[in-house]
Amino acid sequence: MTTDEVSKSAVPVVKPIIATTTSNKGKSMLVVDGYHFQLKDVNSKKTTKFWRCANRTCGVIIHTTPTDEFIRFSGRMAVHNHMPNPAERDIRDLRESMRKRAEIELIPLQQIAEDEIRHQLVTGEVLAVLPNITNIGMLNIRFNTRLLLLLICVGRSLE
Repeated sequence: MTTDEVSKSAVPVVKPIIATTTSNKGKSMLVVDGYHFQLKDVNSKKTTKFWRCANRTCGVIIHTTPTDEFIRFSGRMAVHNHMPNPAERDIRDLRESMRKRAEIELIPLQQIAEDEIRHQLVTGEVLAVLPNITNIGMLNIRFNTRLLLLLICVGRSLE
């Protein structure tokens, strides 16, 4: 049997389901079977995107189309050296919704965090991983200080 015959008779690879999310820095990420991937590179013809596992110790890379449809795993390594964290996507989505509200609303960050946690009905697993509500507010103070300064500067320029 030739290698072509072997590859044709092999069981077809099931394409994984891909979802998108946003990193803490606002960049797009993919979630493939519970594993998070960050954009690594795009080929010169801009026909293929290369995504690496967000876990830096893992060497898994996937190829997608420009519209983020799965093409294949890259190289020989298609198995992660770690377990997926299903709560990670929920945490990222929760942080992103809090960030968006903090950009447009002038209410205390702690209140935004509490509202979003209640609104999204997070699981106990997510709550166990999330920092304390008071710490969430402290994490975003630098962001809100910049936003406040920007608002003051814009207000002065309009006068």
